Amino acid sequence: MADDEDSNFNLIREMFSETKATLVHAKNDRQTIQQVVEIKPDLILMDIKMPGMETLEVARQIKNLFPKIFIVATTPGGNAANKEKCSASGCDGYITKPINKELLMRIVWEAMEHGVKNATK
Repeated sequence: MADDEDSNFNLIREMFSETKATLVHAKNDRQTIQQVVEIKPDLILMDIKMPGMETLEVARQIKNLFPKIFIVATTPGGNAANKEKCSASGCDGYITKPINKELLMRIVWEAMEHGVKNATK
């Protein structure tokens, strides 16, 4: 998860506590790219409003390096323009904050169903 707020990561960690998912937290662009290169995750939840970070450019870079990594953009409040920007940057999904657990789990499940699982390994 790429998000500068510990509280957001803790919430997501709680949502996934009953799964076998391994979660990793990156708080800035450098950490995000470094962890993607090292870990090659199946899926990234990426806050598009992190301060001091051009998050959508980071999403583009990740997609150029690892096109099969599934990126879900997270944003505080949704609108069509944000959704289009995320899609144009290579994000595969989009979810607004506060994150609805059922919707997030459905997005993750659908990503895994479409062959994302272990696509980068």
